[in-house]
Amino acid sequence: MAISLSSVGIPLQSSKDAIIHVLSEQWPLTAKQLFSVLKRSYGFTVTYQALHKTLSQLVKQGVLQKIGSLYKLDKEWVARIKSFGEKVAHEYSKTSFKDFSEDIITLSVDNFLSAVKFIINEFYTTFPNPGKKSALCLWEHTCCWVGFGEEEYTNLKKMFASCTHCALCKNKTVLDQYFSDFLEKQGKHCFCGVDYNATGDIFVQGDFVAQVYYPASFRKELYRVFQKTKKVEEFDPDAFFRIISKSNKISIVITKNPSFAEHLRQNLFLLKKGN
Repeated sequence: MAISLSSVGIPLQSSKDAIIHVLSEQWPLTAKQLFSVLKRSYGFTVTYQALHKTLSQLVKQGVLQKIGSLYKLDKEWVARIKSFGEKVAHEYSKTSFKDFSEDIITLSVDNFLSAVKFIINEFYTTFPNPGKKSALCLWEHTCCWVGFGEEEYTNLKKMFASCTHCALCKNKTVLDQYFSDFLEKQGKHCFCGVDYNATGDIFVQGDFVAQVYYPASFRKELYRVFQKTKKVEEFDPDAFFRIISKSNKISIVITKNPSFAEHLRQNLFLLKKGN
């Protein structure tokens, strides 16, 4: 399906808007072809010379790319617009989690990194914990800092200062210990090599429990990195980032269940004590 400016309710108020709109639906086009479409479909009365001037400006601004006599939208400009739109959507989406009356919240995110950021920036930061009960993480492998930005680092500090944060990790690979050491320096208590009877990752904040489910193919690819890395020096953050940021539909189910949350807390301390 073609998505254009007019299809999302943005009026075409200038020749620049119209050019971008046309090239979002059909590309590449020559100046002559663009001139014809603008006159025929949008009633624009710009001269051919004025169109050439506008096209040159858009090329200089990095909005359009010119190859020979053909014009099309610049891919990098499109990517920047997409990124901006995602940031705006993210900021607006925060308000949807202010009503915590629902007993079950289900959502899907595009990749592992988005899931991690949601847990940090939304679940632990905005879900209530008025009694300052211990917050928990049950991981198959320790959460990694790769892909974190200023928002994540800021919220980590807020999280760990707000209440006690503890984590159990099933595995105890070199990377599990390496990532745990980083989190402990930030204020989290981590225990590696402690088995628990569950699949996927589990997080507890106040009376809320978040369970994150990963596609089997993604889990296999991600966990292979932990298993094959025998020295910290062998870890490749760029390769790891490509894995955690590529498209994989990941499901997150959040339940408001005080008794289950407390049960997990008690079990965590029993498992930790028996380790």
